[in-house]
Amino acid sequence: MSRRPDPTESAEYYFRYIDQVPDGDILETLKSQESEVIALLLPQEAWERRGTASDNPFSVNALAYLTAGHVAHHVRILREKYLRA
Repeated sequence: MSRRPDPTESAEYYFRYIDQVPDGDILETLKSQESEVIALLLPQEAWERRGTASDNPFSVNALAYLTAGHVAHHVRILREKYLRA
């Protein structure tokens, strides 16, 4: 899939995020991001790290679960809206 959503397919608000996605195949972009997230989370010592995101304390462990759920949510949307056969 390489086309951007038509303005009628998403609320205007979301285009500030959509417009940040590089041109090209969206599935390849997602695969690339998946590799980057895995590399970030792979070292065992990373799982014990803590930090702050959106003014809330987070562990890397929690962030991994949130990221997986967030990606699953968007994959579902992509399948429903754009990848139907």
